[in-house]
Amino acid sequence: TLLQGVTIAAGFSSYGGGAQIIQADPTFRDVVFDGNTCSSGNGGGIYLYGSESLIEQCVFLDNIAQMHGGGLYVDGGAPTLRDLVFEGNSVNTNGGGMMVDEGAVALEGVFVFRDNEAGNVGGGLYLDQVGATHVIEGWWFEGNVASGPDGTLYVPNDNFCTYAVDRDSGTADCDGCSATCQIE
Repeated sequence: TLLQGVTIAAGFSSYGGGAQIIQADPTFRDVVFDGNTCSSGNGGGIYLYGSESLIEQCVFLDNIAQMHGGGLYVDGGAPTLRDLVFEGNSVNTNGGGMMVDEGAVALEGVFVFRDNEAGNVGGGLYLDQVGATHVIEGWWFEGNVASGPDGTLYVPNDNFCTYAVDRDSGTADCDGCSATCQIE
């Protein structure tokens, strides 16, 4: 199933305010998730569980989740995420823009995290148990905040090293591994 070139706006659900995908494998291409709300669980824009979906060239704007993953929450499966933008999303706990809880997730292309907010850690992005070693190169983090110590990016294990740019500080940290990037 392909969903392409549409906007999903003002959705409301207990899990996945814009879309709830459970053990199914749709493709989302050039879709805008705008102003969706997850009232009690995870995934303001999309809740993705046990899926091998392809999500590419999508934009997540001003979505809200009660728990994790303001724009996108991934739990299990082996989805491919490519060229995504997260802006103005918020969550009460972790992963204001996106939270990947577990799974063999492929992260490809360029991601932009701008002005997302988390009540705990990972204002822009929270990655945990992603099932593979990834290098983030050329990703943009700007203006993301969290109440905890990691406003931009939170990675609670050592399977990740970053080469991402936080336009505010010029650095990105991941639990002891940090890269300093030149902003020109």
